[in-house]
Amino acid sequence: MTMWQPQSQVREIPIGRNVSVDTLKSAAEGNIRSYASAMQAANADTLTLDTLKEYLNENVYLNNDSSKAYAAEDYLTDLKSDKTRAWIYTDVLKEIRYENFLITQENATAVTLNEEISKASITRYIMNWYLHRSQVKDSLAVLDLEPCYDFGTGALSADSVKGFLGQSSYGGRISITQMASAEFIGKIEDLNDRYDMIYVGARTGTMNVKNNQTVYNDSSMNGLIYTHIGDLYDYKDESDDNKNRLKDDSLSHTSNQYRGPGNDMNSTREKEFEQYISAGYPVVFANALLTGIDGKVSANTATVDESSYFYQLIQFALSTDESGNYKYWQENVFAESQLVPGAAEKAADDSKEALAAAKGGKGSKRRETEKLWQPSESFQTADRMGEKSWGRLYSYRAALQRGRYQRCVPEDDGR
Repeated sequence: MTMWQPQSQVREIPIGRNVSVDTLKSAAEGNIRSYASAMQAANADTLTLDTLKEYLNENVYLNNDSSKAYAAEDYLTDLKSDKTRAWIYTDVLKEIRYENFLITQENATAVTLNEEISKASITRYIMNWYLHRSQVKDSLAVLDLEPCYDFGTGALSADSVKGFLGQSSYGGRISITQMASAEFIGKIEDLNDRYDMIYVGARTGTMNVKNNQTVYNDSSMNGLIYTHIGDLYDYKDESDDNKNRLKDDSLSHTSNQYRGPGNDMNSTREKEFEQYISAGYPVVFANALLTGIDGKVSANTATVDESSYFYQLIQFALSTDESGNYKYWQENVFAESQLVPGAAEKAADDSKEALAAAKGGKGSKRRETEKLWQPSESFQTADRMGEKSWGRLYSYRAALQRGRYQRCVPEDDGR
């Protein structure tokens, strides 16, 4: 039975000479304990082949409990709370949640599957395994949306997207459309039809920056990356002709000042973006735009103007249902660092000024083609990401490959 283990803890078996049964057994047990530890199993340190009575890998299910019949009184018992066993069947629970996600996208009031791990749901999982046919997209269209036209060194690249996928060997075509928010406003295009993924960045290379943060004439805006209304300009020293051109007689002026436009999107584009998220497409936000990524996450008001549509978009992406559960966060909405190790450092390099403002606590003063999970891919990346990020990677991949919710129906195989 194939079992995952971190590469750093691989137990190598010598090839070309006799290997004892004890050596093989020891290596297998090391693999099991490594995986169980990554899955936060309560009994990870003490697991052995003798004590492991059940295991699941793809469509292979081991149940070696001779103390009771398989279809006994516990056949419908939910074992999610059993930390010594539930880790074995995390794939079953993820598959159920994924199915429920698809069901509610098609019909919000539809009856969903019970989110439980039982012998019944495990049996259903392995019996349906033959349906798990993967249709990997041969091309991906990605939108890199930034606050300004800064797409130089360190910008989102095809390798970055491959990193999000955890597939450095992905051979499909990755096309990245680079777009500043000012251009995004005027685009007439269907986001759902045009892009497989949207990345909302925080690069500030062509903005005014000083001491690692954005700076404005209006100092209360310092640190902001996305703003609804722009900076303050005092034209008292302009010529009389220029003053007359700049002055708006329809307004009551108390000084020779006006504000330029911000780099915000408009309400129409924001609603279209919400629809894109609601449809289950993956959206990745630069770390600088969020706070509390590993806890109670929210928009970072040190970098995102609270009166902006970008702020509204982030709040929508982080919205919860009546039970307080996130609707999209960790389903198809992620922070960059959750998908790629080291991305937090990259975000700091891309937008140090935003992070500096955030750390200082400075707040804003102004207002489908469906790809089902493949253990071989996820297991290979689990070692470098850890269980928490591993689960996020599963959700991200599912979202990215989901396309437009076309069901992945197997070809007729005669059954």
